[in-house]
Amino acid sequence: MTPAEMSAGLRRQALEMPPFDASAPDDEPFGFISEFLQGETVVTMTAFSTGDASVYFSTGGGIIGLIGKAEVAQLARSTVEALRPFAAQLERSDVTDPPGAGDYCFYVLTPAGRRVCRLNMSGTASRNSPEVKLIGLGGTLLTKIRENAS
Repeated sequence: MTPAEMSAGLRRQALEMPPFDASAPDDEPFGFISEFLQGETVVTMTAFSTGDASVYFSTGGGIIGLIGKAEVAQLARSTVEALRPFAAQLERSDVTDPPGAGDYCFYVLTPAGRRVCRLNMSGTASRNSPEVKLIGLGGTLLTKIRENAS
């Protein structure tokens, strides 16, 4: 299996992750996935209510096992918790196409299925919109993952 195939498999597993608590309410977020293009490479960042967080590159490689880094694990948990107020505002969708040029894709995993937000850098959104909040949450977590990757 090539590194790119391994990364694709990890991405698929994250997108298809079942809820950790079968009795959780349908709208309770348990996972967050953020994707964007960096050059020709899709960067996929995941965070789960368990505290696990990872980053995968479509060309292969990435950073996994960050549940062992207390700062990252706590931020992953709080990021998923922060999704609660606006997860219901996002569209329910099974679409998992990778982002195109200038796109950001966000997936909020709930027991009732994936909630999806796709936006393009050329678009506009109000300061308090879910889109802007998702960008902020994803950016903060990605920064912390990069700081703790070594």
